[in-house]
Amino acid sequence: MVGMSKPKNLHISGILTATILLIFNTGNAQVPTNQQVLADLIVQPVLAALDSQAHRQDGIQIVLKDKNEVGRWAVADLREALLKRNYILYDSLTSPSREVGKIVFEKINNSIRYRAVDRNLLFRATKYAREIEATVSFFIENGQNSILHSRTKTHQYDDVIERSTVKLVENVDYPFTIGTKSESKFLKWLVEPALVTVTTAGVVYLFYTLRSSS
Repeated sequence: MVGMSKPKNLHISGILTATILLIFNTGNAQVPTNQQVLADLIVQPVLAALDSQAHRQDGIQIVLKDKNEVGRWAVADLREALLKRNYILYDSLTSPSREVGKIVFEKINNSIRYRAVDRNLLFRATKYAREIEATVSFFIENGQNSILHSRTKTHQYDDVIERSTVKLVENVDYPFTIGTKSESKFLKWLVEPALVTVTTAGVVYLFYTLRSSS
């Protein structure tokens, strides 16, 4: 009977581990990455504009005028979404043999900021208000070069995330997903001199303690 207890304990331990991992992963899944948020702010409005058209254009060219990094990524993401919807896509550098629609991006840019909203006793930020902003300017043409839809708009997303989550929502392969942290000027003015004072006092105390002991 003693020999049978170990597999049972291992089985229970395995269930507990799997349960903890499931809870952890489920919690993380509720926080969208910066890349996912940008896809919703930039790509989804274009797809919605296409869906709102009375007549579907199966052949489409995507033209990006401002070729920055976030723009190139957005176009690649849009191409993937359109291919899943069975659109025929044409390279923007070639001239199709038939009349096709166009999606023309005139401007795409974004910014990501983290603002400390909660601190521990050491004044270290434990939570950040995440602010993601994306400006998109685009228009859709039909095969006769008539503009069917035009929009220039700044979209914004806000939430609060844990300090430990910041690195998880960013993607180092895409620098435009890396945000900047802003600290309170008052706290910076208050904390930095205090830290310098405490550090200096500690060094002086240590120096005299070692000197008196010798």
